[in-house]
Amino acid sequence: MPLERAERLGFHGLMGVDRARLRGVGGPPTPHGATTVEQLTERLRLLQVWSGMSYRAVHRELVRDRAARRVPERPVLNTVYRCFRPGRARLDIDLVVDIARLLLAVGGVPEEAADEVAEQWRQTCWLVAGLASAAAIVSVADTWPADLPSFTGRHADLRRILELEGTKGWAIAGMPGVGKTRLAIRAGHLLTAAGRFTDVRLAVDLRGYDPDQPPADPNAVLEGFLRRLGVGSGQIQHVGQAERTAKYRQLLSGSNALVLLDNAASAEQVRPLLPAGPGSLVLITSRRRLPDLPSIRPLVLDVLTSDEAVGMLREAIGAVDAEPGIAAEVAELLGHLPLALAVVASRIRADPEWTLADHLERLRHHRHSLRLDSGVEVAISLSYRDLPADQQRAFRLLALHPGAGVTPHAAAALTGTDLDEAHRLLDQLTAASLMQCPTSGRYRFHDLIRTYAGGRAHDEDPAAVRRACLARLGEHYLHTAARATDLVYPHDRHRRPRVPEPATPAVELPDPAAARAWLDAERINLLAVATHLAQDDTAFAGFAAILHNHLAVTGRYADGRLLHEQVIEAARRNGDVAAEVGALVNLGELDVRTGRYEQVIDGMQRVLDLGDGPAGRDGVARALRYLGLASQLTGRYERAADYYQQALALSREAGDRIGEASGLGNLGVIYQLAGRYELAAEHHWQAMVVFEAIGAVENKARALDHLGVIEQLTGHHERAAEHHREALALFVDTGSLEGQATALDHLGVIEQLTGHYEQAGEHHRQALALSRQIGDPDDEARALNNLGDLARRTGRYGESVGHYERSLSLYRDLGDPAGQATAVNGIGEVALATGDHARALAAHAEAHMYASKIGQQPEQARACAGLGEVHHHLGEAAEAREQWQQALALYEELGVPEAGEMRARLTAR
Repeated sequence: MPLERAERLGFHGLMGVDRARLRGVGGPPTPHGATTVEQLTERLRLLQVWSGMSYRAVHRELVRDRAARRVPERPVLNTVYRCFRPGRARLDIDLVVDIARLLLAVGGVPEEAADEVAEQWRQTCWLVAGLASAAAIVSVADTWPADLPSFTGRHADLRRILELEGTKGWAIAGMPGVGKTRLAIRAGHLLTAAGRFTDVRLAVDLRGYDPDQPPADPNAVLEGFLRRLGVGSGQIQHVGQAERTAKYRQLLSGSNALVLLDNAASAEQVRPLLPAGPGSLVLITSRRRLPDLPSIRPLVLDVLTSDEAVGMLREAIGAVDAEPGIAAEVAELLGHLPLALAVVASRIRADPEWTLADHLERLRHHRHSLRLDSGVEVAISLSYRDLPADQQRAFRLLALHPGAGVTPHAAAALTGTDLDEAHRLLDQLTAASLMQCPTSGRYRFHDLIRTYAGGRAHDEDPAAVRRACLARLGEHYLHTAARATDLVYPHDRHRRPRVPEPATPAVELPDPAAARAWLDAERINLLAVATHLAQDDTAFAGFAAILHNHLAVTGRYADGRLLHEQVIEAARRNGDVAAEVGALVNLGELDVRTGRYEQVIDGMQRVLDLGDGPAGRDGVARALRYLGLASQLTGRYERAADYYQQALALSREAGDRIGEASGLGNLGVIYQLAGRYELAAEHHWQAMVVFEAIGAVENKARALDHLGVIEQLTGHHERAAEHHREALALFVDTGSLEGQATALDHLGVIEQLTGHYEQAGEHHRQALALSRQIGDPDDEARALNNLGDLARRTGRYGESVGHYERSLSLYRDLGDPAGQATAVNGIGEVALATGDHARALAAHAEAHMYASKIGQQPEQARACAGLGEVHHHLGEAAEAREQWQQALALYEELGVPEAGEMRARLTAR
């Protein structure tokens, strides 16, 4: 390619070693072999290096190419840049393919060949997208799994785990059914009973051999572990696997942590999940031996010895000593495998009239009819054949459930029975040791038994029967989720699809608290069922729309994003503009909550471009509100007010009371930021009245909290505290973590102003923890700034500056000039208190610049007051008086108590 074309297309020094090395591999990097979003992103980055194009050049040429092809979506630079960065949960498939085609063309690949390779990228993207959706749904625990009621044998293996000092972990390998998980769980309980590894306990099923779901994505497991360790999603979702692993290991460093990685697929899946440093122990189970794991010792389990196997039978069924030889033959026939022994022991207990010799004869006869020479299959198959027909059918159909556990209502849906019958079937299968009930009301299969049951379902039940079974399950979850969200969030039920009542038994949801508890308990199953039914675009879009509000309010932003992005992909593929708009608007709300303001602007502009036909007035009004929020939070108040006014007008025209009240509240915030407190309070009161009338409890709490802020700004501290406490109670009732963080933080400000510093610190720290937990960078920055204020007021200046600087960094990342002005003013006040006049002058001048640019009078006045203090300490009386007079004029215009303080300051001087 000619050098001038290379320069025109943005080559920037990548023509050296890296590019030369990649050029030497015989062609452009391909997506071949990528099975995760992380791997695909890395291959795209390598293709970019191979081509030699800069990110800006890729963006520029991509926009030109899409414009020439009349493609309406024109991504911003940041959207293109993120395609090359790690830590992404989902793919914009069309964008990735267009980028790959461009890089191939620029790298000299002929057009026809480039199109062919680009199609390979598309196919790999679809493969990865399908796998990633399921692989990213992972349930982790911060408690150790429940111990088994009995445990026989493995004494030498337990001693090795318990007694060997200095090891960082064990990789327990062995054939299916040999008891790997049983051993790891028992060892963990013995260790903690001895007072070891009591600081942290983490456990996850990595699904290495699940018949229906892909192995768990290590990235998703790390996110779950980090959340359990108190890290907010905002500190997780924008970083890749390496950064997550480093944070995970840092948090476990120095603690006595016990980690269970059950059912591992490979060393590659496990390696990022290993703790580092002394003090922690990891127990890994896998059917494969896992070599090359640093500081992890292998422990390969064989089947039980004959004595151990007979001992297990003795403990399970009682007296076998009268027929020791027969008991040994039974154990031998079952391959001395614990799982098989447990299943057969249940069968023996169920037939007390039969002698042990009768059972042995039966086992011998049955084994000859099996396809596999396996003790486990002997046991499972024999137990299955002994079941009555209704239990056999239930056994097969329950194995089709794609989630983490089966409830009686889900079992009723799968089997098409009533609730009493479902309870009976589950209890009978559990009594036969074909299912387990580790927690009350939730049943599950061992993975081997699930594999067998699923195989029987595919052999014995026609595809139409299996489809009908899963359709009933989907209808059960969709309808129950719709009922639950209507109870918890009645005010916006008009935005969710109506779901017809299924024929399956209904879950009792007597009140919002019960509905909320069901949504929380079934979250993993809801996501799993939705993903499993993803080929039904209508059902999947229904799940996404119904679950949106609950996922948003409870801070499950990554789950919501996963659903909405998949709906958008399917909608664009099918040309379903209405579904695309609905998902875009919901995704816009999540992007606002997580500070992704450029993505908000891109998505909402797309909604407006599509018009109010597919979007409807409500969709357009919501898009305008989210554009207003993105503008407001980046300091563009006039533009935000214009968007809010447009949204309010549309909502009023449509008779949408929730939209109208939301618009009033949005405008109230703008008036508050501009220092027009009376007008702001009027808007928030109006909004609160509407929210209360329509049952929008969380929204009412938010209006109360805003009124509390206005009371605080105007010096009415007692009334402010009352508003914040009432708002906090409502946020707790609704489970709104973001609302709780906000109210706690504002309550802490009142406590600072009234001298209750200990309570203020506790509330600010709670707000900080909650904001980090849900990944809300704006709330996190505010809490850090308030902690900086508290430390400054109590003379802890070094700590104060640290909080201010971390807050400032977040506000800069968000592009929020109002937040930056607040943090920099705080830094200036600390600098003045510590005698650093030069830094104080610079900081207050910088804060004044930020505040003046956006018309944020409170911080503008604060900056003038600070500048006056610095000039006064420097002996520059005229300059000090001038700044104080500017501050006084601003405070008087605002009508706040600081005006009196400033007037007294001027009089005294």
